[in-house]
Amino acid sequence: MRELLDDLMGRFPALRGQLLEADDLAPFVNVYVEGEDVRTKDGLETSVDDGSTVILLPAMAGG
Repeated sequence: MRELLDDLMGRFPALRGQLLEADDLAPFVNVYVEGEDVRTKDGLETSVDDGSTVILLPAMAGG
């Protein structure tokens, strides 16, 4: 997962501040690999296989 995000942020540097905080996932960003939240797996060390579906989902708040 970390390699994938590093590659993505290398292509789109403005994402770094949106996705990471203190070298970990920002609190209001949810990342899923094959439908499973990476926080319940190995966090940024979660493995991502070729062809895996990865979803980056910012949390929404408000009323």
